[in-house]
Amino acid sequence: MKKGLVFILFLTLYTLNKCLSEEFCDQNDIECQHPDNIYGNRYLHHDRIQQTNILCRLQQLSLIECVTKCFMISGCVAVNYRKDRKICDVLDELDVGENLKVEVGSIYAKNSIWSKTLAGSCADYTCFAGDKCVELETGGIRSAYVYCKDPVQKAYNATCIETFGLYKNLKAGNQFKCKAGFLMIGRPFLICNENGEWNKMFYCRDMDILPRDCSDIPHGSGSGIYTISLEDQQFDVYCDMDTAGFGWTVSVVKIIYFFLCSRTLENQDMS
Repeated sequence: MKKGLVFILFLTLYTLNKCLSEEFCDQNDIECQHPDNIYGNRYLHHDRIQQTNILCRLQQLSLIECVTKCFMISGCVAVNYRKDRKICDVLDELDVGENLKVEVGSIYAKNSIWSKTLAGSCADYTCFAGDKCVELETGGIRSAYVYCKDPVQKAYNATCIETFGLYKNLKAGNQFKCKAGFLMIGRPFLICNENGEWNKMFYCRDMDILPRDCSDIPHGSGSGIYTISLEDQQFDVYCDMDTAGFGWTVSVVKIIYFFLCSRTLENQDMS
């Protein structure tokens, strides 16, 4: 009789726990649904994240989808997952001597605790650095660029101000600001371009030092009026940063002269 009551009590508690899990846990939140599973809280680092060596940042994914992407992207060994925002960071190895940082509500997990069968037909496919495995509708697979494989360009006298740290997604721009005492010249972005190469669109100039000519302006900066210093004198010049070779210097006087001449010829043609 007692054994029967114990069994009924156990069954009731199990059913209640299952119902609560189904009601409050996300559909793909394995850890929430199975809190005592070996792939659950024993192996997930709660409220911890890796701040460096972020290969890709992906959005609107569940934890399982995040891990699946990790298996499909070259170089990935772990993920950061922000549950509230559903943001997934695909990570390279943690640098020697670096520790995980505290971030409430986040999870850090090595991909080694999951089965690579999550990646489907990409499970045993080897990509080159910077690539991801793509499953085709025809049933085949191929590689595609997904991040910049080269080391991040050094941004002297500047700091990355991305909320969750610098990342390497293809065509993504990381925003920077100059340190105190330095002036931002160009556009404040470091971009991984469509060819998987870094393009730094700015430099931070000491406020007491001006560029000598337009060739001192970094490649990727927009064409426009810049102030240069020549023989201890300052000039406003137009820098053509789009024509092949970039960094062409045109004096504003010449631009105004050309504009006035053009308008004069227009008026003569109309009269």
